[in-house]
Amino acid sequence: MDGKKALGLLLAIAGGILVLKFFGIHLGFLFGTLFAIALVGLGVVAWRSNRKIIGAIVGGIGILMLLPALSKLIMLGIAVVLIIFGISMVKKNNNNRHF
Repeated sequence: MDGKKALGLLLAIAGGILVLKFFGIHLGFLFGTLFAIALVGLGVVAWRSNRKIIGAIVGGIGILMLLPALSKLIMLGIAVVLIIFGISMVKKNNNNRHF
């Protein structure tokens, strides 16, 4: 793909995003996450091309930007584990009760 086609595709995507925003569909969280992932990727590429300081800085910024999304996933995992543990405790047959 040459430069003009890539720019045209980029402009079409940007226009589509603006149209979605006009109709009340906001995708800011998606683009924030994609931007953070892109920064981590750029950091890895820089690290592998022996630019370790720049790679570490860019990758670190990307990871810091991803922390809020990762915290939600971690909390979801903890909630699922608690639910499974609670259900297993309810279903467990306790015949050794000493009341």
